[in-house]
Amino acid sequence: MLLYKGNKVILILQTVADPADTQTFRIVPGGVRTIGRATGADFILDAALVARVLGATASHGAATCGIPVRETVKRVQDGAIEATIPRQGLWLTQTPQAFTRAVLWEAHDKARRDGFAGTDDAVLVERLGVTVAMVQGLAQNLKITTPEDLQTARAWAAPRRPE
Repeated sequence: MLLYKGNKVILILQTVADPADTQTFRIVPGGVRTIGRATGADFILDAALVARVLGATASHGAATCGIPVRETVKRVQDGAIEATIPRQGLWLTQTPQAFTRAVLWEAHDKARRDGFAGTDDAVLVERLGVTVAMVQGLAQNLKITTPEDLQTARAWAAPRRPE
């Protein structure tokens, strides 16, 4: 899905494709200066969240959203805990993510040349040495990848009775 925002020519691509797949960019019109991406697996694409990510992109050239990790994180090998990872500074990354066209294109081109398959566009941009800004996301901006995720999304979407 392609969406344009006013005269700024900001484009949102809704895709579930491999982040390193540069084929997607063949449909991007030449005048687009900022490209935002969100996956079709995301439950909520909130307009205010999109605005925050695009604002950070305007200031920094690259941005994503996420939420700080609240849980205790363990590294496990063969069913045994190897280490507890300090959660300070750890975030769960979400979409949307947005980048200047030039930076995103360069990141995808480098990933293709290197045979690197990243998990999102941000990691491709990070590999260039470009700082990606992080803005506060939403807990309900759930990526739906499991049946449990779908159950949670349905519960959040269900109409609520007044208390």
